Amino acid sequence: MKDLVSIIMPMYNSAAYVVEAIQSVLAQTYTNWELIVVDDCSRDDSVARVKEFCSIDSRISLFKTDKASGSPTTPRNEGVKHANGRFIAFLDSDDMWLPTKLEEQLKVFKEAEGSVAIVYSDYEKITEGGERSGRVVKAPAKATYVSMLKGNVIGNLTGIYDTAKVGKVFFQR
Repeated sequence: MKDLVSIIMPMYNSAAYVVEAIQSVLAQTYTNWELIVVDDCSRDDSVARVKEFCSIDSRISLFKTDKASGSPTTPRNEGVKHANGRFIAFLDSDDMWLPTKLEEQLKVFKEAEGSVAIVYSDYEKITEGGERSGRVVKAPAKATYVSMLKGNVIGNLTGIYDTAKVGKVFFQR
């Protein structure tokens, strides 16, 4: 059986974008995933839009924070608490993935035969209307502890990690 990937999606007033973000998860060629959306007390109809998806796909669940935190950290950590997958990935509610994102990244873990704990990639910026812009943010081929002390080179929407190697990792508040 394929390993489960837990996708954590923090959300706050994302009605304009969350449908496309969820659709990009539904379009993944790797299908053994769960999508954990954590709402940070949105005041628009973001929650209603996510509930529609929850009603048609049991892999999608919705949680809410007790109070608005004003930061994606609290909802991400709440999502990590609920994650059941061996692998944990992050996708903000205003971002989108290309269809082979999970499949390609999971290949790297398999090909590395247990020596890789985190995989990340380049990403392309999109317009507010969701159009590809051609502006690619290049990530270095390798990141070390020392290089990460100088700045985070991992675009949040590209990162995926193996909990079998590092456990569940929580964001610092």
